[in-house]
Amino acid sequence: MTRQSCLMARRAAWAAISFGLAMALYVAGASHVLALGGGGGSSPSQSAAPRCPSGQYYSQRCKECARQCRSNYVWECGRGCVLRTGMIMPDEDIYAEAVSLIRARHYSQGLELLWAIETRQDPKVLNYIGFATRKLGDVDKGITYYHKALAIDPDYTLAREYLGEGYLQKGDVASARRQLGEIKNRCGASCREYTVLAAAIVDHEAGRMPGKASW
Repeated sequence: MTRQSCLMARRAAWAAISFGLAMALYVAGASHVLALGGGGGSSPSQSAAPRCPSGQYYSQRCKECARQCRSNYVWECGRGCVLRTGMIMPDEDIYAEAVSLIRARHYSQGLELLWAIETRQDPKVLNYIGFATRKLGDVDKGITYYHKALAIDPDYTLAREYLGEGYLQKGDVASARRQLGEIKNRCGASCREYTVLAAAIVDHEAGRMPGKASW
């Protein structure tokens, strides 16, 4: 092989390595955004996560199975439950752990963490406060938080989906359909939030009880 051929082969190899690293960073970044619910996200009950032993949940933040910590404690990656006041944890991490708990249906614990966030006037935080509150049985109060989220970001279609589901729990199909129309205007009839709320309306009108539905 000539000197020029060797040089060209080396350049090709480095280009392949650089491309592979770039793709790995891209995938990692995309996974981080999805874990935090950025750009709308998906409903907690529908997000796939690895199976964990009984009594544990999957922490999207730590990428590991975690235990449900008692009040005033939070799971620290690789260490276990630690006193929350003794940790320096940014709001983004608290939010990510709260969403992991809510996805695992630990609504009270997730809500407790959401209330620990200093910058709660964030649509995604208010949305999950509303979701956890509704799942704990206070539908009216949950709805108020969806409205607070939408007052900040009217285009937050995930909050509109959850708001529509809250209206269905109250038997207010007309208001649910209005939210369905608002979602369609913003992201079309093929987006996930539209299809999920449309299916929930069909379930409700077919006589299936809200408590038995996935929403």
